[in-house]
Amino acid sequence: ESSIIMNYVDDAFDGPQLKPDLPLNRARMAMWMKKADDVYLPSIGTVTYTVSMRQKLLQMSDSERKAYLEGIPSEAARERRRLSLEMGFDSPNFAPSMFNLDQMLEDMEASLNRYEWLADSEYTLADAALTPFLERLDELSFSGLWEESRPAVTDWWDRIKSRDSYDQVLGTAPNPEREQHSERGRQAWTRIKEMLTRH
Repeated sequence: ESSIIMNYVDDAFDGPQLKPDLPLNRARMAMWMKKADDVYLPSIGTVTYTVSMRQKLLQMSDSERKAYLEGIPSEAARERRRLSLEMGFDSPNFAPSMFNLDQMLEDMEASLNRYEWLADSEYTLADAALTPFLERLDELSFSGLWEESRPAVTDWWDRIKSRDSYDQVLGTAPNPEREQHSERGRQAWTRIKEMLTRH
Protein backbone atom coordinates (compact mmCIF):
# COMPACT_ATOMS: atom_id res chain seq x y z
CA GLU A 1 0.00 0.00 0.00
CA SER A 2 3.01 2.34 0.02
CA SER A 3 2.16 3.92 -3.32
CA ILE A 4 -1.41 4.63 -2.17
CA ILE A 5 -0.10 6.39 0.95
CA MET A 6 2.48 8.37 -1.03
CA ASN A 7 -0.14 9.55 -3.50
CA TYR A 8 -2.47 10.55 -0.69
CA VAL A 9 0.20 12.54 1.14
CA ASP A 10 1.23 14.30 -2.07
CA ASP A 11 -2.39 15.24 -2.83
CA ALA A 12 -3.48 16.16 0.68
CA PHE A 13 -0.63 18.32 1.96
CA ASP A 14 1.28 21.37 0.79
CA GLY A 15 4.75 20.94 -0.65
CA PRO A 16 6.63 20.69 -3.92
CA GLN A 17 4.85 19.00 -6.81
CA LEU A 18 5.99 15.37 -7.00
CA LYS A 19 3.99 14.25 -10.04
CA PRO A 20 4.94 14.97 -13.66
CA ASP A 21 2.83 17.34 -15.74
CA LEU A 22 2.84 15.10 -18.82
CA PRO A 23 0.28 12.25 -18.64
CA LEU A 24 2.76 9.80 -20.19
CA ASN A 25 5.34 10.56 -17.52
CA ARG A 26 2.67 10.25 -14.83
CA ALA A 27 1.99 6.78 -16.18
CA ARG A 28 5.72 5.98 -16.04
CA MET A 29 5.80 7.17 -12.44
CA ALA A 30 2.77 5.01 -11.61
CA MET A 31 4.43 1.95 -13.15
CA TRP A 32 7.54 2.39 -11.01
CA MET A 33 5.38 2.68 -7.92
CA LYS A 34 3.33 -0.40 -8.82
CA LYS A 35 6.50 -2.43 -9.30
CA ALA A 36 7.80 -1.13 -5.97
CA ASP A 37 4.71 -2.49 -4.20
CA ASP A 38 4.24 -5.70 -6.17
CA VAL A 39 7.77 -6.83 -7.07
CA TYR A 40 10.55 -4.95 -5.34
CA LEU A 41 9.14 -4.97 -1.79
CA PRO A 42 8.70 -8.75 -1.48
CA SER A 43 12.04 -9.23 -3.23
CA ILE A 44 14.01 -6.96 -0.89
CA GLY A 45 12.31 -8.62 2.08
CA THR A 46 13.41 -12.07 0.95
CA VAL A 47 16.97 -10.88 0.31
CA THR A 48 17.23 -9.03 3.62
CA TYR A 49 15.98 -11.93 5.71
CA THR A 50 18.04 -14.53 3.87
CA VAL A 51 21.29 -12.57 3.93
CA SER A 52 21.11 -10.71 7.24
CA MET A 53 18.22 -11.49 9.58
CA ARG A 54 18.09 -15.27 9.30
CA GLN A 55 20.82 -16.04 11.84
CA LYS A 56 19.22 -13.91 14.52
CA LEU A 57 15.83 -15.54 13.99
CA LEU A 58 17.32 -19.03 14.03
CA GLN A 59 18.53 -18.32 17.57
CA MET A 60 14.91 -18.17 18.74
CA SER A 61 13.29 -21.18 20.32
CA ASP A 62 10.92 -23.19 18.15
CA SER A 63 7.91 -21.69 19.93
CA GLU A 64 9.25 -18.14 19.56
CA ARG A 65 9.94 -18.67 15.87
CA LYS A 66 6.47 -20.15 15.37
CA ALA A 67 4.86 -17.17 17.09
CA TYR A 68 6.98 -14.81 15.01
CA LEU A 69 5.87 -16.39 11.74
CA GLU A 70 2.24 -16.54 12.80
CA GLY A 71 2.42 -12.80 13.52
CA ILE A 72 3.02 -12.00 9.84
CA PRO A 73 -0.47 -11.13 8.56
CA SER A 74 0.08 -11.85 4.86
CA GLU A 75 0.05 -15.56 4.04
CA ALA A 76 2.34 -15.06 1.03
CA ALA A 77 4.85 -13.02 3.04
CA ARG A 78 4.70 -15.55 5.88
CA GLU A 79 5.53 -18.39 3.48
CA ARG A 80 8.42 -16.46 1.94
CA ARG A 81 9.81 -15.75 5.39
CA ARG A 82 9.43 -19.38 6.46
CA LEU A 83 11.36 -20.58 3.43
CA SER A 84 14.08 -18.00 4.01
CA LEU A 85 14.45 -19.20 7.60
CA GLU A 86 14.41 -22.91 6.81
CA MET A 87 16.39 -22.95 3.56
CA GLY A 88 18.49 -19.79 3.49
CA PHE A 89 20.12 -19.20 0.11
CA ASP A 90 18.53 -22.41 -1.16
CA SER A 91 15.03 -20.97 -0.76
CA PRO A 92 13.24 -21.09 -4.13
CA ASN A 93 12.47 -17.38 -3.65
CA PHE A 94 15.99 -16.11 -3.11
CA ALA A 95 17.50 -16.22 -6.60
CA PRO A 96 14.34 -14.83 -8.29
CA SER A 97 14.30 -12.01 -5.73
CA MET A 98 17.90 -11.08 -6.54
CA PHE A 99 17.12 -11.26 -10.25
CA ASN A 100 14.12 -8.94 -9.71
CA LEU A 101 16.29 -6.38 -7.93
CA ASP A 102 19.02 -6.64 -10.54
CA GLN A 103 16.41 -6.07 -13.25
CA MET A 104 15.12 -3.09 -11.28
CA LEU A 105 18.58 -1.54 -11.47
CA GLU A 106 18.84 -2.35 -15.17
CA ASP A 107 15.48 -0.67 -15.82
CA MET A 108 16.55 2.31 -13.74
CA GLU A 109 19.73 2.63 -15.79
CA ALA A 110 17.68 2.69 -19.01
CA SER A 111 15.26 5.31 -17.67
CA LEU A 112 18.00 7.50 -16.27
CA ASN A 113 19.70 7.54 -19.63
CA ARG A 114 16.53 9.19 -20.97
CA TYR A 115 15.53 11.44 -18.09
CA GLU A 116 17.34 13.21 -15.29
CA TRP A 117 15.09 11.38 -12.82
CA LEU A 118 13.24 8.08 -13.11
CA ALA A 119 10.03 9.32 -14.72
CA ASP A 120 10.65 12.93 -15.65
CA SER A 121 13.15 15.78 -15.76
CA GLU A 122 12.15 16.54 -12.16
CA TYR A 123 12.21 14.44 -8.99
CA THR A 124 8.89 12.60 -8.57
CA LEU A 125 7.19 10.04 -6.37
CA ALA A 126 8.90 7.35 -8.48
CA ASP A 127 12.29 8.44 -7.14
CA ALA A 128 10.94 8.57 -3.59
CA ALA A 129 9.43 5.09 -3.98
CA LEU A 130 12.68 3.47 -5.11
CA THR A 131 14.97 5.19 -2.62
CA PRO A 132 14.35 2.61 0.17
CA PHE A 133 15.38 -0.25 -2.11
CA LEU A 134 18.72 1.34 -2.99
CA GLU A 135 19.17 2.25 0.66
CA ARG A 136 18.72 -1.37 1.75
CA LEU A 137 20.99 -2.73 -1.00
CA ASP A 138 23.57 -0.14 0.08
CA GLU A 139 23.18 -1.24 3.70
CA LEU A 140 23.80 -4.82 2.59
CA SER A 141 27.09 -3.76 0.93
CA PHE A 142 25.60 -4.56 -2.50
CA SER A 143 26.37 -1.15 -4.02
CA GLY A 144 28.62 -2.91 -6.52
CA LEU A 145 25.39 -3.81 -8.31
CA TRP A 146 25.36 -0.26 -9.69
CA GLU A 147 28.81 1.17 -8.99
CA GLU A 148 30.56 -1.39 -11.18
CA SER A 149 28.43 -1.17 -14.32
CA ARG A 150 25.52 1.28 -14.03
CA PRO A 151 26.84 4.86 -14.04
CA ALA A 152 23.43 6.50 -14.40
CA VAL A 153 22.13 4.70 -11.29
CA THR A 154 25.34 5.60 -9.45
CA ASP A 155 24.83 9.28 -10.30
CA TRP A 156 21.13 9.10 -9.34
CA TRP A 157 21.98 7.55 -5.96
CA ASP A 158 24.59 10.22 -5.27
CA ARG A 159 22.01 12.91 -6.05
CA ILE A 160 19.39 11.21 -3.87
CA LYS A 161 21.79 11.15 -0.92
CA SER A 162 22.61 14.83 -1.38
CA ARG A 163 18.97 15.89 -1.02
CA ASP A 164 17.88 17.56 2.20
CA SER A 165 14.93 15.17 2.44
CA TYR A 166 17.26 12.16 2.47
CA ASP A 167 19.24 13.57 5.38
CA GLN A 168 16.08 14.58 7.24
CA VAL A 169 14.59 11.09 6.98
CA LEU A 170 17.57 8.72 7.02
CA GLY A 171 20.44 10.84 8.29
CA THR A 172 18.76 11.71 11.57
CA ALA A 173 17.44 8.19 12.21
CA PRO A 174 19.89 5.65 10.77
CA ASN A 175 18.87 2.01 10.72
CA PRO A 176 20.17 0.38 13.94
CA GLU A 177 20.64 -2.88 11.99
CA ARG A 178 22.82 -1.26 9.32
CA GLU A 179 26.08 -2.63 10.74
CA GLN A 180 24.66 -6.16 10.85
CA HIS A 181 23.30 -5.85 7.31
CA SER A 182 26.64 -4.57 6.07
CA GLU A 183 28.66 -7.37 7.65
CA ARG A 184 26.32 -10.14 6.51
CA GLY A 185 26.12 -8.63 3.04
CA ARG A 186 29.90 -8.49 2.66
CA GLN A 187 30.04 -12.16 3.54
CA ALA A 188 27.44 -12.95 0.86
CA TRP A 189 28.67 -10.60 -1.87
CA THR A 190 30.87 -13.08 -3.77
CA ARG A 191 28.04 -15.58 -3.85
CA ILE A 192 25.61 -12.93 -5.08
CA LYS A 193 27.93 -11.80 -7.87
CA GLU A 194 28.51 -15.36 -9.05
CA MET A 195 24.78 -16.07 -9.06
CA LEU A 196 23.99 -12.96 -11.11
CA THR A 197 26.84 -13.64 -13.50
CA ARG A 198 25.50 -17.14 -14.21
CA HIS A 199 21.95 -15.84 -14.74
